[in-house]
Parts: sequence; C-alpha cells; structure tokens
Amino acid sequence: MMDNHRLGPLTPALWAALSVSPVTAAQRTVADFADPAAEQNWTAVNDDVMGGVSEGRLRVTSQGTLEFFGTVSLQNNGGFASIRSLPVEMDLSAFEGLKIRVRGDGKRYAFNVRTDVPIMAGSYRVPFDTQAGAWQEIFLPFAHFQATSFGRVLRDVPPVNAAKLRSFGFTISDKQEGPFKLEVEWIQATNAPTDASAQDAPPKKPDTTESAKDLINLAITRGVPLFNNGQPEACAAVYEITATSLIRLAGDELPPSAVRRLEAALAQASQTDDGADRAWLLRYALDDTIEALSAAEPR
Repeated sequence: MMDNHRLGPLTPALWAALSVSPVTAAQRTVADFADPAAEQNWTAVNDDVMGGVSEGRLRVTSQGTLEFFGTVSLQNNGGFASIRSLPVEMDLSAFEGLKIRVRGDGKRYAFNVRTDVPIMAGSYRVPFDTQAGAWQEIFLPFAHFQATSFGRVLRDVPPVNAAKLRSFGFTISDKQEGPFKLEVEWIQATNAPTDASAQDAPPKKPDTTESAKDLINLAITRGVPLFNNGQPEACAAVYEITATSLIRLAGDELPPSAVRRLEAALAQASQTDDGADRAWLLRYALDDTIEALSAAEPR
C-alpha cells in the first residue's frame, strides 16, 4: 500500500496546474446542442454488447445541452455506459487539445476520441472528474489521451492523430455502480488553458524550487487514493503528467540530476505494462526530485 505521498483523481484544478499549452484566441466549436436535431448525431453504446445490463441514454434538453444519463450495473461482469458521436472526418491538428463544458454529479468520466486507427473495443481516452451540480470547463490535451481496449492501456498503438479524428464520446466505468448524469454544453478544439482566470495570460512557469515541490506534492497527495482504491493506471497517469510537466515547465530550474532521473523514469515506465509498477517507478523519481530540490536550496 502506498503512503500519504500518492495521487488522486485528475481534477480540473490539477489539469489546469499541469497544463502547458500556450494561450491563443484560436478555438473551434466542434459540437454544441442548441439545435434539438443534434441528438441524431449521437448514439449510446453500453455493456449490453458484452452481456451486461447497464443502461446509458442521451437526450438534448430544452436548455440546449446534451444529457448523458442512466444507471451503471456490475451484474454479468458489466460496468460501463457510453455515448459517442457518429463518425465525421475532422482535422483538428491546428489545436493542442479539446475543451469541454460539463455539469456532472461528482463521479469520474472519460472523454473519448476515435481516429483512423482501429482499436478493438476501445478508443483514445482521458479521464476527468466532475463537481456535483457545478459547471466546469475542462481542457484535455491531445498529448494526454491514451489508447485503451477493454479498459486496458495499449502500448503498441501510435499517439492520437488530431488530423484524423472521427468521433467524440463520454464513458462512465471504473465500477461506479448506480445512477449517473452528465450534462454537456459544448465541445471545442482549442489551445487555451482550462482555468478561466488564466485565459488572458500563459500559465505561470514555476520560478522557485518551492513551486516545483508544490506541483509534486499536489500530484502525490492525489495519487494515494487512486492507487489504494485499485486504480494504479490512473495513479501512474497523473505521475507521468507531473514528471513531464516538471521537465517542460521547470527543466531549467531543476538540478540536472533530477531532470535525468525523471527522464529515465519516464522512459522505463513507457516500457512497463503493469500499472502498479509504472506508478512506483514514477513515484520514486518524484521523491528523488524533491530530495534533489531540497539539497540544492541555499543553506
């Protein structure tokens, strides 16, 4: 079991803290639901395709939003519900990610994209957490999407190609049994960060060792519940984002030994299929980075 230095869910605040996208005004709405006919462009795909009995449905509301709702059941080895847009070719290579405006129920969902790369029973996906009853704008960088099949991360599939997108979707899984509801106002392709307060300024680069430590500690305190609750893949994903962001945002200020340590851990983790092993590899590197930062501080 991991101790109190481990990660939790990928909250919008954490995504914002780790966002490294440059700020531009460029954006493109790729889906909204002002027209009730937009419902015809989406379909539900649930675990009944594998014998499960979960029920996920969708509708366009009178407020011009898409509502994804239903009940997740774990019976018959089921446990997921999803919706997706019908296939349409899209080239979003001019953008660094997608931003979604959603109102959830406090549960964790995944945003999915499909490309010209066939993935059996899967897609490229990235998880996000919701705050019950609150509207959130969440930025999902293309670089953070992982190819998955039957819930397992695939290591031999190329990264998502934003020039070859075919459809979008939302999934609820991770054994979150019971009723759920997610409301979606729009989906945009953009280069902007998620934090509305940061829309007019680039994300701040950590300029002290304390800011780098804060970023590591934020990741670590989030990772523990994920790992201890049987989600080592999610824990490892947050550690990976943190390590990558440290190198890109604060690489000039980290001790060279810390940069090399993080790079080596990322390389080794990319060759490891087991989520728990990846989490530990990256965690040790983050711990070593904190020690290196402390050692480098003026006495």
